[in-house]
Amino acid sequence: MRGVRRGPGLRVRILWLLFLVAALAVLSAVPGCASPTTSSSNSADTGAELEIVLGATISITGPTAEEGAYTRDGYQFAVDAVNRAGGVRIGDKSYRLVLKYYDDQSNAQLVSGLYRKLLSEDHANILLGPYSSALTMEAVPVAEEAHLPLIDAHGSAESIFANG
Repeated sequence: MRGVRRGPGLRVRILWLLFLVAALAVLSAVPGCASPTTSSSNSADTGAELEIVLGATISITGPTAEEGAYTRDGYQFAVDAVNRAGGVRIGDKSYRLVLKYYDDQSNAQLVSGLYRKLLSEDHANILLGPYSSALTMEAVPVAEEAHLPLIDAHGSAESIFANG
């Protein structure tokens, strides 16, 4: 088929889309899991649009920048696909997904501070994991303190999951 890019990049994006949609479906069924926000920028009828803010640190620079680019592209692909399909429906309301992220520079020492910023300044409702086990280990305590889910696909060390 001409014009269709095949290979691992497309496969990764499709897997991310499926993973994100499944996770959001589960989270939307759990009362109080995420407290969606409103944005005053786009809705003509009410002056506000309902949003679910997904927050992540992504290695845009540093030794894992290539994998970080795949992560960013996969997250954005999933967000765009969900929004094109009408967003996430919770009860009788639809929510648009918004992706907010910061460059963790492939540096574990930056991760917890950036996740705290995602929570305090960007009001993230759901956290998405960074690339690598070392970085994910730094994000886990922040998510636990905030009582928010951290959807992790790139950290595989057993110690990440030791606390439940």
